[in-house]
Amino acid sequence: MRGFRILGLALTMLGSCSALIAVVALLDPVGTKLADDGDPFGVPASPLASWMLLTASVLVAALGRRFIRRSGRG
Repeated sequence: MRGFRILGLALTMLGSCSALIAVVALLDPVGTKLADDGDPFGVPASPLASWMLLTASVLVAALGRRFIRRSGRG
């Protein structure tokens, strides 16, 4: 069951960080695009893509929380 807890912690951290990045991309898409060294003056991601990233990130974090909760059961 320790493996579920470690996996859950990793997924929760990954999902939370990705969600934070997605929120920043929604609030400032041009600034987020300028941070891209490969193509700094290209077209920023669409709001739909940012919302999809946010949704996927929240789902990954929720899956991680479920693994953590599940590992506590005996």
